[in-house]
Amino acid sequence: MIRRAYALIFFSIIFFVLSCILSTPRETFEMAKAQNLNVLSVIGGNGGMSAILYLAPFIAILGMTKSFLGISMPVAETFNVLAADLFKIKGNSQIKRIKLIISVLMFIVTSLVVYLNPDVINMIETVCGPLIAIFLFIIPTWLIFTRPALKPLRGLTSLMVMVCGILTVSALLYSMF
Repeated sequence: MIRRAYALIFFSIIFFVLSCILSTPRETFEMAKAQNLNVLSVIGGNGGMSAILYLAPFIAILGMTKSFLGISMPVAETFNVLAADLFKIKGNSQIKRIKLIISVLMFIVTSLVVYLNPDVINMIETVCGPLIAIFLFIIPTWLIFTRPALKPLRGLTSLMVMVCGILTVSALLYSMF
């Protein structure tokens, strides 16, 4: 069931992104980036699309909810596991306390981001890029080399993925400064 849900989410996102990219000229994207506008605002502002004016809030809320849940839940779980491993936490009461602390920290960070309303595109480039590289490349290979159960996966390929992840993060950090 979960695989079907993920497949539906994936294909709906791909369909939406491709339809937006293929139906909008490059100059419009450049203008939207300069004005920090989202795709729905750009499409709705082109005129002649009154249906978008009514559907845009629903699509935006659905998309934001799906994105938030799809990102926040795995990030929270990853931080819970990393914190439990880092502080050698075993008991249920301590694990619940770590989960509460991480949930509060994520709420504070999310609230700050909402309050400050930064430029979304620049935020994705500067923050999400390195985080994605860390979560996709570095953490999995770090786990492969530190967990005995994953020892069969160790090898040149895992090492290469780790090196590529470190290079990606360093290139993104270098471009920030």
